[in-house]
Amino acid sequence: MSGEPVGVGDSGAEELSENVVRLIGVASSVGNFLALTAVSYFLFESNWLVFGLTVGLLSGVGSFFLLPWLLQQQQEAESESDEVGEAVTAAHREEESSGARTAAFGAGLEAAAIGMLAGRLAFEDVLLGGGAGVAAGLAVFLLASVLFEYAN
Repeated sequence: MSGEPVGVGDSGAEELSENVVRLIGVASSVGNFLALTAVSYFLFESNWLVFGLTVGLLSGVGSFFLLPWLLQQQQEAESESDEVGEAVTAAHREEESSGARTAAFGAGLEAAAIGMLAGRLAFEDVLLGGGAGVAAGLAVFLLASVLFEYAN
């Protein structure tokens, strides 16, 4: 296996390692941070710095938590067809449950960032925009935590 490219398993199917998944999450979070901070700057030139950095940070952290979990779920779904009769331990279930909660938190943070931008555009007030973002984030977090747990 030493001559194979990084991330390729014995079966020849590509398999992402944990480091690659984490690196994709970091790259996505930096991209989301930069994009939403720039959008905030161009939309709200006055009073944009704190608001824009908050929106960018919420979106970036949310993407960092959500995207790696989604990639791992996809990878596990593809490998389930190859493995037959694998016993699922209690520790494995707890690990999946913890990952689902973290991913739900990430989805809530991303929704909060988008809700803040939408609320700021609709109400033209930073506090109302922030309140709309918090409401959207909480709603998505609650819904995603139930759905992600059910999916596992």
